[in-house]
Amino acid sequence: MKKGYKEAKVKAVKKVVRKKTIKKKTTKKVTKKVAKKAPAKGKADQVDQKARKAILKEVKEDGLALEHADKIFKADSEIVLAAVKQDGSALEHADKTFKADREVVLVAVKQDGSALEYADKSLKADREFMLECIKKFGYRCSALEYADKNLKADREFVFAAVKKVSYWLEYAAKNLKADRELGL
Repeated sequence: MKKGYKEAKVKAVKKVVRKKTIKKKTTKKVTKKVAKKAPAKGKADQVDQKARKAILKEVKEDGLALEHADKIFKADSEIVLAAVKQDGSALEHADKTFKADREVVLVAVKQDGSALEYADKSLKADREFMLECIKKFGYRCSALEYADKNLKADREFVFAAVKKVSYWLEYAAKNLKADRELGL
């Protein structure tokens, strides 16, 4: 390799490195400006109202549009309620707080019985709530299928469920499946 070749290469590399550092500096300044203008996440008063209205309209037409919404809108009670009224399975994409909210889950289950699958574990373990689902929605919701293991082993609970919908015995605990009285 020739000495002159090395020097030329080094100069070219230095120029490229300078250009990259200049670009990095300018992009950092731009991102700082954008960060200042963007609203803080989670604050409802800073949410773009036009975007909120557009998402609310979209969700009223197709509840599953909630899947593509921003986290802020998935935590908005009006938007989530509109979504689950339209399509109960939209509960899957709602914020965790709504999955544990009795009223929201009941609305979702009323629209689509399989929405119970997306309910919070605490509701699936709540005996009263699950009995309410069985009484109100019967065969439309698979309450025993999505119930907590303890409820699936609770004889009285399983009896109430099987009395309403006989084929739910399939989801009961093994020892209760062998129970003659429940089978009859």
